[in-house]
Amino acid sequence: MTFGAYSGRYVSADLLHPTSVMADANGQIPSADLCEVPSWMNTAWAPKTPRTLQCNALAGLLEMNKALKAKFGFNLVLDEGFRDLHTQNMYAKVYGFPRAAKPGTSNHGYGRAMDLLGNTSALAEGCSKSPFEFGSTADTWLTLNGKAYGWDRLEHLDKNGTNPEYWHYNWIG
Repeated sequence: MTFGAYSGRYVSADLLHPTSVMADANGQIPSADLCEVPSWMNTAWAPKTPRTLQCNALAGLLEMNKALKAKFGFNLVLDEGFRDLHTQNMYAKVYGFPRAAKPGTSNHGYGRAMDLLGNTSALAEGCSKSPFEFGSTADTWLTLNGKAYGWDRLEHLDKNGTNPEYWHYNWIG
């Protein structure tokens, strides 16, 4: 558990101390062990590219989406969920650390992380900006309510963190 401004936020212990078995599985989880995110949550830039998550993470996401849609009238939009090792390697080469995690260490590689619609993909979809960027009403709501559905943004990814990413949330269960 964290304290201060981040009081009440939790990080799953298995993310803090990965075992060699877990590290070996990162980015290599069989698709049969993941659940497909409904296509209506996909970004328009790649609508037919399936996004997957661990099944319990997807269940929490769908519940969170129901509550967000009831509040704001729109759905969560996913750029990414599970990220295979090949894609992790590509992002590491393109973006480098810390923008991209070291391949084999990404929470995406376990199907326990999601990236919401970011500004780059929002522009590709004809929007001026993402409805989830820092300080937006949706961001404020997700920050306050996400953990009730099992989703949270780690401290270093928050607005004043060392690697701010408003679009990234991890499954904490």
